[in-house]
Amino acid sequence: MAAAVLELANVRPSLAPGDQLSAKIDFRLLPGELALVDVRDHRRAAWLADLCSGLVALTEGRVLFLDHDWRKLPDHHAAALRGRIGRIFGLGGWIGFLDIATNILLPQLHHTREAPGTLREAAMELAHRFGLPGLPLGHVDDLSPFDLARCACVRAFLGEPALLLLESPVQGIHAELRTTRC
Repeated sequence: MAAAVLELANVRPSLAPGDQLSAKIDFRLLPGELALVDVRDHRRAAWLADLCSGLVALTEGRVLFLDHDWRKLPDHHAAALRGRIGRIFGLGGWIGFLDIATNILLPQLHHTREAPGTLREAAMELAHRFGLPGLPLGHVDDLSPFDLARCACVRAFLGEPALLLLESPVQGIHAELRTTRC
């Protein structure tokens, strides 16, 4: 049996007061597989992505990423492993005082030894693949929601992640999608 990229085994997470989870979560994602979880509330989508990233406390079970139990890892090792996860946040996820190009590159600059120039070239290639003319130079407020969604895809796919967590990559931009060719 192939090693799982992500496994939630008998997981019962700690929840906020008033939240309820009646059943334990069991889930296994193998390399190359896709799982679609339809979560209509952006807060729950973010919570689920946090759970998969080892950021939610558990009362039972374990969450494994690349055969590593998040709870058993030292903080620095867990942070390095999170660098192998590409994530598109449902809301926000941008550092407002940084330009978009820096926002896109920052996770990889933090988690890799790749030269900044090499990362920038890879980001520019991904930007073209997602329909952008290049790596945007402006700030968050300078771009349309559709272009921000494309930038989020570039950031998530940069560095060949082992796992992609897409909370809601096209939330709120459906009308623009109908009028744009990708």
